[in-house]
Amino acid sequence: MSRALAKLEYDVTAISPDSNHAKYFENLLSQLTFLQTKFEDLDIDDKFDLILMSESQNYFPTEIGFRQCTTLLSPEGYLLVSGMFRKDSDSEFTEVPNTIADYAKTAEKHSLLLIENVDITPNILPTINFIYESMERYVEPSVKMLNQFISSIAPVKSWFIKVFFRKQMKKTLQLYNYYRKRTDPLFFKKNIVYARLLFQHNV
Repeated sequence: MSRALAKLEYDVTAISPDSNHAKYFENLLSQLTFLQTKFEDLDIDDKFDLILMSESQNYFPTEIGFRQCTTLLSPEGYLLVSGMFRKDSDSEFTEVPNTIADYAKTAEKHSLLLIENVDITPNILPTINFIYESMERYVEPSVKMLNQFISSIAPVKSWFIKVFFRKQMKKTLQLYNYYRKRTDPLFFKKNIVYARLLFQHNV
């Protein structure tokens, strides 16, 4: 996205705290700047006409995020958010903190007015379904097969592994079950709205 916008001769500043992302910004175009930092820690004097958050708004406190946006946006600038929101307050996706209504209400406190709300959940459900089916068809059978294989050729070693690494194995299993449940398309659709929200800085 950053490179595509830069090629269209927009001045782009991309940020990420992940050092692995830095390598994708080698040999930068003159219009493209990369800063390795968290959004909430970003401290620059620049003003932007548009801030784009792609699946990132849930990684930092909502209030802090909006505070940064109002600091960084030019008057009448735009904030475009694309990501997951809770369908309602009873959603089982506890790691997703806001419904769209809650998010928009908090934004308004920071002079950011919601001017467009597009539900794109149907567009991303095929990806969710692909992940779910891949885990069900390949990951789970592979783990079972590996476990059976180790047990059959080295039962003593298998026993030691299960005893000495039981905490790690339990944690891995919990993590697997966590993601398997959340990538169930029916569960996802019941609890999550994937939306594209456009706000305007009203000052």
